[in-house]
Amino acid sequence: SPYNKEIEKLADVPNYRDDYLRLLSELNLQKQKYYLERIADLENKLLKNPSDEKLLLQLTDAFISIGDYESAKKYYEEFLRQYPDADNVRYKFAIHSSWFKDFCSTKNELSILLAGDPQNRQYLLLKLKYALWADEIEPELSSVIDELEATGKNDFEFYTTSASILIRLDEIEKAQN
Repeated sequence: SPYNKEIEKLADVPNYRDDYLRLLSELNLQKQKYYLERIADLENKLLKNPSDEKLLLQLTDAFISIGDYESAKKYYEEFLRQYPDADNVRYKFAIHSSWFKDFCSTKNELSILLAGDPQNRQYLLLKLKYALWADEIEPELSSVIDELEATGKNDFEFYTTSASILIRLDEIEKAQN
């Protein structure tokens, strides 16, 4: 069969697995080194200017890049204790906490954001995603979907998230649309 010939060709390709694993290990080591240096630099800068949201977000992004959610979370919580109206920080904290399945933090931060701005599109989209990820599908989400759909600024992620929620709510026809 033609497939056998293709398989035979693959047998002639040199095995680069060891080289790949070595290079991947080196890349990860260099990435870790880069982010640790960046974190140290950003921590020093933040000490000098503790109210700088941009610095805080760069620092927490660096922690997230190396998978250190707990350190990022500590910085988020401390910053939000001092600056509770920092909605950009709170939103990013909600996103990062959802990525790391810290749904209690996600729900708490999202509740605060929505209490302050209940029509905010970003917050409502995150509410939909959170509901799906945390398996907290409630009938009220159908009206959130309707509200967001009416804006016409929707993308593939919105439609797939919404369809998944609507199916779970047994609104199959609406999900198909």
